[in-house]
Amino acid sequence: MSDAPEASPEGQAAGPVTPPPATPREPRLVRLLRWMDTLLAFLLAVWKHTWAWAAGMLLIGLSPGLLLWPLVGSGDLNLYLDNAKLSLDVRMQAMQIVLLGLLAVLVPYGVVAGLAFKRARRDTLPGLEAVACSLARVNDWLWFALVLPCVPVLCVPKIETAHPWIVLLDCLVMGAVAVVAAYRLPIRRRGPPTPDRPVGNAWAPWAVTLAAMLTYGVVLTWFSIRQHHALGTAVFDLGVYDNLFWQSSHGRFLAVSFIKGGTHASAHVDPLLVLLSPLHLLYPHAETLLILQAFWVASAAIPAFLIARLHLGSAWQAAVIPICLMIYPALQGANLYDFHSLTLATPTILWCLYLLERRHWKRYAAALGILLLTREDMSLLACFIGLHAIVSRHAPRAGLLTIAVALVYFVIVKLLVMPDSGVFMNDPRNAYNYASYYTDMIPDAKEGARGLLTTFISHPFFTVKHAMSEPKLLFFLTLFVPLLFLPFVAPKGRVMLVYGFMFLFTATRPAVFSTAFQYPIVLFVMAFALTPVALARLREAPLVRHFGLDAGRLVPALLCGMLVSGLGVSAKYGAVLPSDAFRGGFNRLNREMDEHQEARYAAVQRMVEKIGPDDSVTATTRLGPHISGRRKAHLFPDGLGNDWLLVEPRALDADDKARLKGLRDAKAYLTEEESEGIALLRRDPAVAIPAFKAGAPAAATPPSHRTPPPPAKKNE
Repeated sequence: MSDAPEASPEGQAAGPVTPPPATPREPRLVRLLRWMDTLLAFLLAVWKHTWAWAAGMLLIGLSPGLLLWPLVGSGDLNLYLDNAKLSLDVRMQAMQIVLLGLLAVLVPYGVVAGLAFKRARRDTLPGLEAVACSLARVNDWLWFALVLPCVPVLCVPKIETAHPWIVLLDCLVMGAVAVVAAYRLPIRRRGPPTPDRPVGNAWAPWAVTLAAMLTYGVVLTWFSIRQHHALGTAVFDLGVYDNLFWQSSHGRFLAVSFIKGGTHASAHVDPLLVLLSPLHLLYPHAETLLILQAFWVASAAIPAFLIARLHLGSAWQAAVIPICLMIYPALQGANLYDFHSLTLATPTILWCLYLLERRHWKRYAAALGILLLTREDMSLLACFIGLHAIVSRHAPRAGLLTIAVALVYFVIVKLLVMPDSGVFMNDPRNAYNYASYYTDMIPDAKEGARGLLTTFISHPFFTVKHAMSEPKLLFFLTLFVPLLFLPFVAPKGRVMLVYGFMFLFTATRPAVFSTAFQYPIVLFVMAFALTPVALARLREAPLVRHFGLDAGRLVPALLCGMLVSGLGVSAKYGAVLPSDAFRGGFNRLNREMDEHQEARYAAVQRMVEKIGPDDSVTATTRLGPHISGRRKAHLFPDGLGNDWLLVEPRALDADDKARLKGLRDAKAYLTEEESEGIALLRRDPAVAIPAFKAGAPAAATPPSHRTPPPPAKKNE
């Protein structure tokens, strides 16, 4: 064995291995500074990637607890708005529920963060970016949770009448949150239609629209018939229109035995009802009118859908508009206030606007004719439809012709058909004076339309003050919060709102600016037609481009907000859910009949069956609609001498009670049956009707707008 050194792979001898020189250790101060620099960079990165999701995560985490503690914690929702009455123990319990909800929400956030960091590289900053992106994406899906804290407000009993401002503001906040949440949803949005991608005729949006229409028709039919059977209807106006249908179907057009002159022309001219009167022959009862009205109004969903699809270009987006219309409290209130020809104008107005936009002139002329035949004052509304066509330059010739035809029709009806040619009618003997609706604007009813116009022009500050009273502002919010005020964003079509604002907000009578009556139809139907126009305009609005908003996301988000705010307002002011504020006219809605109401209605049916179809009847106001399908039907004390009296003695005032007592004492009417507070009396022709004192004459009773309302009116 040789002692020579081994050769290296390169053939060179390998010498002894020398260790590398030791690196001098850094001073502690340098190491501390480097560590602090790394920590600062990490904290800056955390701050950079946290601000986008941490605040949202905190708000979303608090939302479930803020929803739950008023519902399960305090035990009394009335205390929810009054902190002074909540004890410290209750508030501490509420705080615990909120914090537990926050912890429960943070758990899935932590799981998402861990999975995201695990999938990312181990480097600090890329891992942090992955976590931040994942949590921000979770926030985008959960922004709708911010609606939850607003829900307990809607659960407080009677808050809709005690604090209406809070309810409407709460619904507006819910709608705004829904808009933001829907806009931030991380889903792919389809842009507006293009020639390469047409709208199409998908059946599913149509199915949704028709389902909403049929649901509305069935539910409102059920409610309205139940209201009628619970004696929640009256001669004015269900009895009047039922008698009009019966008379017209038997050849006496627009005849009504209940009102002045025996003709409905003393109040309104509505020939459309004459055309519909043969339907009354199928089932000659007031229920026929209630079914007709519910489904006629429900059909407004079809033109509302067509208008929305025309402007939005998306059938699915368009399907939201009829749903919002069907849940609209003002539409439900009008539908459940007996029966009115004005209520029937709802779908016709929308058809006119749609056919005008599509330039289907023959069909537009037919729709305009139906609108004019609905009621004589619809010609004034039609003038503003024509004005819209002129101002928007969409069809100026058609607009001029619309105005001309409407005005000519209005003049002909006033001069040749109605007993008083005045706009408000001033003849108290032959017509009903509607100047009483505007007593603040028309101090003397004889001034009529001239008095309203002079006050409007010469006293604008009073007009503004009068139009901005607190009840009218609440009415304004109730109408436009469900629409998120979008109709005011529409361009030149806003001229169509002028008539409704003048008609409603210059009125003195509270029923005119109330969602419980039919009058708001002249405004909110136009507002619904303008909403899709406003949404389409927002796609090209300069402000939308200025703030860098995505129009493809903004329009669906606004529709989502409309649906959420509309559901909130409908929950407290609509008919479907129990509400302290909802009225159908002057009366509360009878959703269920108790035993007394069922027994009373059975008694009414039993008594009505004893009355012959050709007999003449005089009835009190709540019983009148149950006997109105005949030639001679009168409201007590009119028509004394008729074959029968059907009365509620306890519902009569002092003078009418004296009349009834006199008739009974004189044996002019004999009691046929009396039960459940209702009496049926048969006329004895052998006994003369006694003469009553001059201080209590039997006078014609004017319509419901002149009749003092029931006590429920104080909650309008």
